[in-house]
Amino acid sequence: MIHKILGKQGLPKAIAKKATSYKYDGLVMSSYELQAAASRSWKLEERSTELSYSYTSDIAPHSDDPSVHRRPQPDFVFRHPFVAELQDAAVVGPRAAVLTRDNKVIADSLKRPARHHEIHAHTAGTVLSRSYLRHRLSRLIGTDERTVEVAAVLHRKSSVQNFYHWLIERLLTLRGVSHYQEQTGTSVSLIVTRDAPGFVYDFIDHLGFSDNEIIRWDGGPIRADKIVVPSWPELTASGLEWLRERMVASVPAQQNSVEYVYVSRQRTAQRKVTNFDEIEPILWSYDVEPIFLGDISLEEEINLLRSADGIVGPHGAGLTGMIWPDHTKVLELFNGVVIPPFYLMADLLGHQYESILGEPAEMERSRRHRNTYIAPEEFEERLAGFVNAD
Repeated sequence: MIHKILGKQGLPKAIAKKATSYKYDGLVMSSYELQAAASRSWKLEERSTELSYSYTSDIAPHSDDPSVHRRPQPDFVFRHPFVAELQDAAVVGPRAAVLTRDNKVIADSLKRPARHHEIHAHTAGTVLSRSYLRHRLSRLIGTDERTVEVAAVLHRKSSVQNFYHWLIERLLTLRGVSHYQEQTGTSVSLIVTRDAPGFVYDFIDHLGFSDNEIIRWDGGPIRADKIVVPSWPELTASGLEWLRERMVASVPAQQNSVEYVYVSRQRTAQRKVTNFDEIEPILWSYDVEPIFLGDISLEEEINLLRSADGIVGPHGAGLTGMIWPDHTKVLELFNGVVIPPFYLMADLLGHQYESILGEPAEMERSRRHRNTYIAPEEFEERLAGFVNAD
């Protein structure tokens, strides 16, 4: 990122890249340093910390098939989650990075720790941003900045509309914020992406933050007397259960007769089933109802899936709905590329999980995003066993 900007100013890219790395260690504060430097910090309850870094790969489906293209990311390290309080800090840059008083960028405000290369790039973008420079100048000459008392950040710069990334990578930080409020009795202002989708505010309300002040992020800088920084969320059993318990309890239950659901991607441009006209009659013959989650509200989704006996669908954000039932079955359709996180999510939640390996139906897109062909005969055989399994 920094090398692109510097390159526009005439510096060769090779020199610009070296400039990115020159003082990286002095610019970034790690999770361990954050907990040591915080005025206060708390560990959150967690029962997935015994899992190893290799766990995602260890349980990956189709691992014995040499034809499968595997991508092990997302790469979770299953560390113990925490929430920290920083005094006299700021929020700056395009990714709303948290900045300490001595101008260190908090790594946990940018990306999970295993994504070191992304933290590196996002730090570069932060220190070259106008709001970072304005904040440094303000500190230097003592001018006023917008200030709040206690704040936490809920911001995404990329994949702004993506349900999974919002829920798992950003909204799950509210577990730490909730713990902070319970421990301190202090209401935390939430700095939220200006163009965040409506479901973000639905989650904020249902998770118990309807009375908290919302500050629309406009690029900053914003200085805070205290900033609450939860560790970057990972998929963990305790985190997912906290989310499910809070959300399901907040949505009044309604009568629902749908037992099996197919989460459709047919209106999307990628990872849809190209021969769905052959697959759909098979679904209906086993009373599996195709749905488009984008057509229903968050509350309707929770009511639809909280009692579902089974969820079927191509790899994609719609499978995140497996969080809502206490126990269900999941049948995931891959396009030739096996990638987390949904088989991992199912395992952490204790769901019965199966998958079908389809064939890529095109070669133009990157492997991960190709549409897929599902053989109807195999699909019917697998679906029959899936629906009839105890």
